[in-house]
Amino acid sequence: MEPDTRRGDGPQRWHCLDHDIGHCREDCRVQHVITLFSRRYAMDILRLLLMEGTLRFNQILNQIGGSPKTITDRLEDLVGASLVTREAFPEIPPRVEYSLTDQGRGLEQVFEAISAWVGRWGKC
Repeated sequence: MEPDTRRGDGPQRWHCLDHDIGHCREDCRVQHVITLFSRRYAMDILRLLLMEGTLRFNQILNQIGGSPKTITDRLEDLVGASLVTREAFPEIPPRVEYSLTDQGRGLEQVFEAISAWVGRWGKC
C-alpha cells in the first residue's frame, strides 16, 4: 500500500500543506517559501540577521557582498514576506535598520536543522 501523500501522512507530508502532492498548484504555500528562499542572498540575509541582530544596510552589504540593487531587492522581498522589518529614522544622513520579525526569528530552527545536516553529511 502506498503512503498517503496528502497533509500529515507519508514521507512527503512536508511537501504541501493544502492539497495532494500529485496536484500541487501554483498557490502552494510551501512552494512560495522555497521560491523566496532560493532567491539570491535571501538565506544569507536571514542567517546574518539571526546571528547579528539589527543591522544597517551597509553592514549587510559589506558582510554579504553582492550589488546594492540585489541586496535592496532581497530586503524588500523579505520585508514583504513579514520576515524582516525595516525601520527608517528621520536623520541626516538617513539611517535605516533591518531586523527579523518574530516570524523571521522562527527560522532559527531551520538553520539549526541545516547545520545538523551539514554536521552529519559534510560538504555537498
